[in-house]
Amino acid sequence: MPSVKVSTRLTFLFTISLLSLALSFPASAAQAGAGPACTLPGVTVFTDPAGDTADGLAAHDILSASIAEPAELTDQIVFTLKVADLSVLTPNTEWKLVFSIYDQRYINRVVAMNTFDPVRGAVFTYGHEECGISFCNVYIDGEADAGEYLPDGTIRITVARSKIGDMPVGQTFGSYRAVVQTFYNPSVATIADMDNHFGGTEYTVAGNEACRQVVAPPAAPSNLTAISPNNSGSKKSQVTLVWDDNADDEQVYHVERSTDAAGGFVEIGTAAADATTYQDQAVESRTTYFYRVRASNAGGYSGYSNTAAVTVK
Repeated sequence: MPSVKVSTRLTFLFTISLLSLALSFPASAAQAGAGPACTLPGVTVFTDPAGDTADGLAAHDILSASIAEPAELTDQIVFTLKVADLSVLTPNTEWKLVFSIYDQRYINRVVAMNTFDPVRGAVFTYGHEECGISFCNVYIDGEADAGEYLPDGTIRITVARSKIGDMPVGQTFGSYRAVVQTFYNPSVATIADMDNHFGGTEYTVAGNEACRQVVAPPAAPSNLTAISPNNSGSKKSQVTLVWDDNADDEQVYHVERSTDAAGGFVEIGTAAADATTYQDQAVESRTTYFYRVRASNAGGYSGYSNTAAVTVK
């Protein structure tokens, strides 16, 4: 299918009518392999604060993005964009994840779900974005291989690697931009950003075949410590985590946090392989936090480090 060019100053409404492929998302199955990239939702590449949408709608509130390459697929990547709630699917809206493939300059790749067509409902697309000095042109290249959304706010878009830059195993991409946009008047492209997120952790393509191979999980990190300086004046409160890297085959470190030593830990971010530090800047003063860290690779997760506690002053 030839690319369909859509300027960010123009409407997507008329171009969407050119896309008419039927979609169905493959049912989740037990993975032949293990590891965060092998089981949906996959590796969390970024998280975004809750409750920061411009219009207060949970359907527009971005929470996180994850990437997976499940074993039952072939040369395909599953992008999961999580928002607070999708029990009510808002019309004339697009949920979009843009990312850069390193070594492919000046062209960003795009996967998206939109509700521009009231008859079809949710439509899942892939494309690319070319940016000039003043604005970017978005090209819808086709409909995704599969897509679904769930009432809990999960959006999953499956696309063959060959359709989004022909990414080989070992290719790294990142520099994410997640955007929820509402088209108030599609005929003249009146657009407003309801929520957005920039940045995140790089992802390296492992290939679905890697999930079918037996790989041992990495060794667990140890000696985790959490430090929060006495932040006075204009300094921003933060917590610095430091740990010992005991593995030589990890792909990423996962950082979890809770305000209860007994449980309630939630992953708040990741660090690259061989990392031994992480900074948590989303903390509040006069609050005690508990942290733990674990590593992962295609074989699964390591055990957790010790739990480290710190009180932000």
